[in-house]
Amino acid sequence: MARFFRKRKHAKGSNKNEEKVQRAEAQRHREQGGAETLFPSVKSFKLQVQFLSAQNQVLDEHMLDLDSGEASRFRLDCPGRCGKGKFDLWDIIAQAVQVRRPLSESVLPCREPAYPGSKELCGCQAQYRAEIDYHPEPEPEPEPES
Repeated sequence: MARFFRKRKHAKGSNKNEEKVQRAEAQRHREQGGAETLFPSVKSFKLQVQFLSAQNQVLDEHMLDLDSGEASRFRLDCPGRCGKGKFDLWDIIAQAVQVRRPLSESVLPCREPAYPGSKELCGCQAQYRAEIDYHPEPEPEPEPES
């Protein structure tokens, strides 16, 4: 008689190799001095990320702060039903800092399929708000008269 075997549940979130890469990135940022050296013009930085399901229900929230040394956490895992999606906010934040924008808001959709082999997308969205306070720009030195 055949025995009943339960299907194995797959863990959601990042696997151990992805966590290892994230720890290595965090260590590298700590050795380089963190986000203060990457964004020297930034005085303070607050990032609020809210994950919304396809039905616009809040799944998860994150608060990141420049002072806490969490600059390497600009790449966040999708808490939606795909289980493997990533939201990379690094390029968006670097672009906002380059243009010296004090406020940056946007919504990013997860592009992963809902389950393997599906054409339907996950539907999870990351709604972020970055408040950036900058150091005053240095005034140009006056040119000496000849």
